[in-house]
Amino acid sequence: MLRQNGFQTVWILDRTLRPAIAAMLARIPERIGLGLGKQSLFITNSGIDQSHFHDHPIDWLRALMAAMKVPLPSTEPALKVPSETMTAVGERFNDHPRPWMVVGIGALHAEREWPDEHWVELLLELRRHSNGSFFFIGGSDYTARAQKLITQTNLNLVVNACNLSLVEAIALLHHADLFIGTDSAPMNLAAAVSTPAFALFGVNPVLSYSKFIHPLTPAGGPAPGGMQRISPSYVFEQVQAYLSRLKIRQ
Repeated sequence: MLRQNGFQTVWILDRTLRPAIAAMLARIPERIGLGLGKQSLFITNSGIDQSHFHDHPIDWLRALMAAMKVPLPSTEPALKVPSETMTAVGERFNDHPRPWMVVGIGALHAEREWPDEHWVELLLELRRHSNGSFFFIGGSDYTARAQKLITQTNLNLVVNACNLSLVEAIALLHHADLFIGTDSAPMNLAAAVSTPAFALFGVNPVLSYSKFIHPLTPAGGPAPGGMQRISPSYVFEQVQAYLSRLKIRQ
């Protein structure tokens, strides 16, 4: 396919080897890549320094843009949501009192999960200090777990919104006052629609591409078993400080 299109340049935005080999076999003259590991043998630029090998992919791309002198004024995302979906979701939950706190309990890998007992403690403490509304998101796989937490905490003013479609969940995040959750897709989506995301980074390195990501880490920084060491009281203190400022502004 690459040969058929007669491309002159290809950009490989990952450290994987196969795209670079394919581009070389297709005889694309300019093959720009990260050059991490053996990929360096198949690209035509110098790549980025090997010290970036274990960095987050966003940091790879920052380094590549700098190396190729491509202007990168900001890494802030700007995810657009269809106006009709924004309106529909806003109207659907319009009678729920503010602040709207979206909770993301899921994670891609088990080691990024926060224990349910920590969630229970945090939610109860937040309820004691706020009359706002909680919304659980994360997709249908987390419906039962969200309902279990709702039952354990006997929360009022709460919506199990795990059945929302992806675009509806993004619209809800756009309307929300804040997001609390794990290092996960919902966390990144919250930042992408400019909603402050209080994100639990117990294992993985902290993401720094957006000013809307407020990282919550264990003492000593992310490390194996780090999620268990992020205390509910610490998370509450950080979220409550923001809610207090929000109340003052309102």
